[in-house]
Amino acid sequence: MRDSYFELVRDFPLRAIQTEADAVAAGDALTRLLMSKPEDRMDAGERAYMDAISVLIQDYQAKAKFAGLPKTSGIGVLKHLMAESGMKGIDLGQIIGSQPAASEILNGKRSLSKNHIMKLASYFKVSPALFLDVQ
Repeated sequence: MRDSYFELVRDFPLRAIQTEADAVAAGDALTRLLMSKPEDRMDAGERAYMDAISVLIQDYQAKAKFAGLPKTSGIGVLKHLMAESGMKGIDLGQIIGSQPAASEILNGKRSLSKNHIMKLASYFKVSPALFLDVQ
């Protein structure tokens, strides 16, 4: 009995996809496998390889989707959400519980604390991760 999984790995090794050329090559490998036979006739090794390469392709596509976006800061996200909601600094002060802290945050003199982030995430109904600085 042949070991189809290792034959497929030998033809196209499973590894993180870093470039568009790698993504195309991975897509070609997946297409070859899918065109070789109906999925219900694939053995366990072929299905495992198909699942693994699909995850690698999806991971690359998810990362590539955001690669061209400008880097932002948590305070930048906050300012955007405030503008979209028509909020002023006084409104931010009410949400986080301190008008002076709100002023310092908006003027770049103070960072968002964990407590601020949790309150803002709850208020805007978004993930707290949005307020973390992206490097």
